[in-house]
Amino acid sequence: MNPTAVEPIKVAPYGGSQAKWPLALEDVLDALDVQPEAARPGGSPVPLRNLPSSHGGILGAQLVGQQVVLAERLHPGKRLQSLQTLFVRSGTWNEPLEAHVEQLQQGRSFASVSLTFRQGQNLICKAQVLLTADEPDPARATMAALPGPDPQETTPVAVAILPWDTRLAAGETWQNHDLWMRMNGVPDDSTLWRALVAYSCEPTTLPLFIAAHGAADRTHTALLVAQTVTFFEDLDVRDWHLIRTEVPYSGGGRVHGRGQVLDSRGVPRALFTSVGLFRAAAGG
Repeated sequence: MNPTAVEPIKVAPYGGSQAKWPLALEDVLDALDVQPEAARPGGSPVPLRNLPSSHGGILGAQLVGQQVVLAERLHPGKRLQSLQTLFVRSGTWNEPLEAHVEQLQQGRSFASVSLTFRQGQNLICKAQVLLTADEPDPARATMAALPGPDPQETTPVAVAILPWDTRLAAGETWQNHDLWMRMNGVPDDSTLWRALVAYSCEPTTLPLFIAAHGAADRTHTALLVAQTVTFFEDLDVRDWHLIRTEVPYSGGGRVHGRGQVLDSRGVPRALFTSVGLFRAAAGG
């Protein structure tokens, strides 16, 4: 695909919606500002804000971002190490959403918590979260990757739920691509940075893959089923960083994606995987 021909990318709708589209950065930051002060594991649920969506459901990117913020704010002094989320239902963006917290383990080095998101009696998603407290390194190693072309040498693209600078490296396709991102106007908050990284990883596999593989000319069903994100170190999202994504396999009505998040020097800061459903709708 020639990136100079890239058009604004939107997930094809599976339901009606009159939502404002695309999103603004203020919308995303507001939805991610989860306030769990009154919540404790096993106690009252945490109310959550939903972002409007073009398809009528709740955005998976929003859900994983909120899980990061909620888990870290419930565990001061620890940061998120790994997030594993199963998406059970799409839900409805304009209905109330709440999170239920179950503490699995809490110690000096690690904590683990289960987060269940519901709309009424309907289970929307469930996340298993591992948090860590950093310790001195007995040994330190990393495998830096080539970061690719300078961001200024790449092509601006518009992804409706990513309201910040996003650029595609020349010669890439939506099945195997490098996306440079920079989020000006984000507060100096490492919890929020990790939430935005998790948020950004979600639409870089299934929605973009669908946009390039026949979604426009036939009806289809497309859903994110599972997402994992593992964090290594902090990444200031206000600086240029790279989301390197590939879809190594699509078949049997499933799309399998994976990728890594690199800083501007090519140092890995996070890894992610995703599993999606993509099939022709009945009668489509």
